[in-house]
Amino acid sequence: MVTTYNLVLNLCALAASRGRPDALETALDAMSRMVERGARPNLVSFNTLMNVCAKSAAAGLGEQAVVNAHDVLNMMEESSITPDA
Repeated sequence: MVTTYNLVLNLCALAASRGRPDALETALDAMSRMVERGARPNLVSFNTLMNVCAKSAAAGLGEQAVVNAHDVLNMMEESSITPDA
């Protein structure tokens, strides 16, 4: 199940790179649904969500994307997952 959600997150990153303003919100919703349904996000999940934040910032969401990136790091710590870069 995690692999499927990671695919959805990756598609959100692609949408963000194409300037879709709703990509970040969609990715955050997907991550929430993943957790609600009992799937445990892994390092790939968090790295992909961070990628959505970065691409959303580059596409013009700036400050909100940075705030969300910090939230992703906090979520990783809460999940006992160490960032790899």
